[in-house]
Amino acid sequence: INDNYENIIRLITNLKQDLGESFIISLSPVAEAIFSNDKYGGLSGFNYNELILQSEYGHFVNGLNVQFYNGWGNLDDIKQYEQCITEQGYESNKLVAGMLNTMESESTHIEYTINRLSSQFGDKFGGVYVWNGNDVDTIKWSKYMYRLMHQ
Repeated sequence: INDNYENIIRLITNLKQDLGESFIISLSPVAEAIFSNDKYGGLSGFNYNELILQSEYGHFVNGLNVQFYNGWGNLDDIKQYEQCITEQGYESNKLVAGMLNTMESESTHIEYTINRLSSQFGDKFGGVYVWNGNDVDTIKWSKYMYRLMHQ
């Protein structure tokens, strides 16, 4: 077990002990760390599958804000998101699909992907988030994503 793995376990157990079971813990891995079961977790330095799916501490993590951008993954189609579920065993309602900015969502590929994921998983789709956006763009983006997910 490496230091990063021990540190994340210490962090999440201390948060739950100090703030109670109702405190929500979300982690933000790069997508490749999830869909390919990256041994070092991309940038995190620990294996997410080992922590969340195989350890006694996994239930402390309520969800993942998965970074499908900056070369670590993409939302051009549903393949990588589905791999997180079908090949690795994550629950779709715990995977929030992230894109870098609001402009990225204007791609017809992303529109199709978000609409398809929402149709496929229904209310079990974890949703989407944007990393970079100003107030006006982010509000516009949020409304647009809501419409895509509720068609």
